[in-house]
Amino acid sequence: MEHDNKKKVETPADGVKFPKLTSKKTEPSEWKTDRIRAERRARLAEMKGKDGGKKPIRTRTVWRRVVAIVVAAAILLAAGVWVLFRFGVPQRSVNALSIDSEKVTASEMNMITGLHAMNIFQIGLIFTPENQAMLKEMPAESNHTYLDMVIDSAISELRMNKTLNRAMTDAGFELTEDDKAMLEANVAELPIQFAQAAEQSGASLPIFLEYSFGPGVSMEDLENYYRESFAVNAFITDHYNNVEVTEDELEAYYGENENQLDMVNYYLAEFTADYAEDADEETVQAAIDAVADTAKSMLEELDDADNFYDLAYEFASDEQKAALDRNPGSVYHQFELYSDPQTPSAVKTWLFDEARSEGEMAVVDGTNSSYVVLFESRDRANVSDYSVRHILIRVDRDTASDKEIELAKTEAENILKSYEDGEQTETAFGELAMQHSADGNAQQGGIYEDVPPGQMVPEFENWALNPERTAGDTTIVQSQFGFHIMYFVSHGDTPYWETMARASLANDETVAWRDDMVSAATVEGSSFGMKMVGKTNIFDILFGHSYDPAEHSH
Repeated sequence: MEHDNKKKVETPADGVKFPKLTSKKTEPSEWKTDRIRAERRARLAEMKGKDGGKKPIRTRTVWRRVVAIVVAAAILLAAGVWVLFRFGVPQRSVNALSIDSEKVTASEMNMITGLHAMNIFQIGLIFTPENQAMLKEMPAESNHTYLDMVIDSAISELRMNKTLNRAMTDAGFELTEDDKAMLEANVAELPIQFAQAAEQSGASLPIFLEYSFGPGVSMEDLENYYRESFAVNAFITDHYNNVEVTEDELEAYYGENENQLDMVNYYLAEFTADYAEDADEETVQAAIDAVADTAKSMLEELDDADNFYDLAYEFASDEQKAALDRNPGSVYHQFELYSDPQTPSAVKTWLFDEARSEGEMAVVDGTNSSYVVLFESRDRANVSDYSVRHILIRVDRDTASDKEIELAKTEAENILKSYEDGEQTETAFGELAMQHSADGNAQQGGIYEDVPPGQMVPEFENWALNPERTAGDTTIVQSQFGFHIMYFVSHGDTPYWETMARASLANDETVAWRDDMVSAATVEGSSFGMKMVGKTNIFDILFGHSYDPAEHSH
């Protein structure tokens, strides 16, 4: 058998798979070179002008591309900057001003500015679009915008708070335990109060805070501000409470302020002109003259206090007679201060004139009324504050029927009798107040503590101020609000005039102490940081007016 020298070719059947081959025509190398040269000549021809010279490069297309890139980058940059300002990032990190060595960020300035706009200037939420426009306006007869005025007020508070906070730290001042408890309770209420305010305005809490105080201010910032303000006020109060006032200083103050520290007792009958709202001038004057004549007629017959009520009733109109029937004691005024808002101005001026003497009588004319006045006495306000409990059986003395008044009086008498039949202690009276009183303090046992003169209706106050009153005294008095079942607790230790004089002198000293420290503090503003204060529009921030503290007084 002959051997074949050819190599055996394995077939797919033998288990080996081959790649599929495709045929490819081979281009002669000389043809390929010619084609490349031809393409290059065509490109060069396109680059030549009609004159056969080389066409210039078109720079317009290049610049368009450059401008497009720059614009796109600027848009992206502006968007990024807007986002930063929108969420308060620069405001929280950039200082708006410094008070001595302490820095104040634009965000903190915005917070205080927003508070002053709401609470002092009554502008509202200044970071809304509507109020942002208004802040740029100037009030009449002012060279400053509303925004400048609010910022000026905010800086004054910040200057005081920061200065006194440092002084407080240096002095080692600490809050009392009671103050600490009060502070924490108040801070805990802040989120609730702001949440309620946000709900009432129809906004979420974050949006409400932003509209109130600008971007970046949080509840934590507000709580920190409240803590600092609370501590500063406690520091001031502590200084005030520890001011020493001498007897000589008290007497000197009284000598300079007798009208404010004296009380008068007097009788008064009022005659008011009655005319229609659309009455002409002649008719009005005739009515005023008529009541003046009535007052003069009463004065001519007046001898002394003994017949004052009878004559006041005799010359009164039918309407005034009805009022006197219900409140006969209304003609007599006790323990009345110069500051009493119920006393007609003309009458007050006459009563507190140094020329007045006991028993003096006169007709005093007001705008459309005439008054018959009998001066009884004037003394230092030696009465003191008082503490009482009361049970109010409400019935309007001016509008209720006689039957309604009588029923209310009977109810009051029955309650007082039940007290008198029982233990007759302050605790027992307080329990009756919780059961029967229509006053707002019923659940506190009807207690009013340390009440200064001039706070309550005359019938209530005259009984409580009587220096002969002793603990446990009870009675029933009627005022315009109804019947008061009274229980006397105590009088204070210091006469009212002395309390007021001491308070005024201590306040003057405290204000001087505070102002001396605050006036020494230096305020320096940052132009860029102050541009962020009170503003939301990024263009106003970057290119608008910047408040300069040096141009304003604080």
